[in-house]
Amino acid sequence: MTKKQQTANMGASGAQPAVTIPLESAERFFKTFERSAKRWEMIVYPGMVILVLFMAYGFYLIYNLTYDMRSMVARFDDPQITANLDRLSGDMAALSANIEKMTRQVQLMAKDTRAMAGSTAAMQKNTRDMTSLMASVKYMKSIDQELKRMNQSVYVMGSNMDRMRHDMTVMNRNVSKPFNMMNRFMPF
Repeated sequence: MTKKQQTANMGASGAQPAVTIPLESAERFFKTFERSAKRWEMIVYPGMVILVLFMAYGFYLIYNLTYDMRSMVARFDDPQITANLDRLSGDMAALSANIEKMTRQVQLMAKDTRAMAGSTAAMQKNTRDMTSLMASVKYMKSIDQELKRMNQSVYVMGSNMDRMRHDMTVMNRNVSKPFNMMNRFMPF
């Protein structure tokens, strides 16, 4: 290499020789780059169009949401709805108080029913004991009649307890239906 070629091959600082690329290689590189750029254009431009479409659709959704919220707020601004909601909240408080009272009464009834069940068991035991004594006192018709009345009373108590069970079932059905309806209005 001549001194002139060496100087031409030096970089700006003069420390490194400049890289020379043959013209054919550069041409091949640029053609390859151009094909690659065209491939990327086939991906990027449709992607940008899709992005713009998504953004327009998002704007449309947000616009509709704000419009719906505005119309919903306007409907709730009606004084009739406000009055009805106030009345409903008052009725709910009264309903809650009545339910608490009813719960206490049902608990007392359950307690009394347990006590009655214990008394009935004791009465059955006493009836069996009396039946065994009847063998020794078979000539006393009055005791026999009293025992029959007692048996009848136990039977009546049993049927009354069955009616009470039935009434509790009916009351449970009558109370649970409005509560199921009210559960749809409750947020919890």
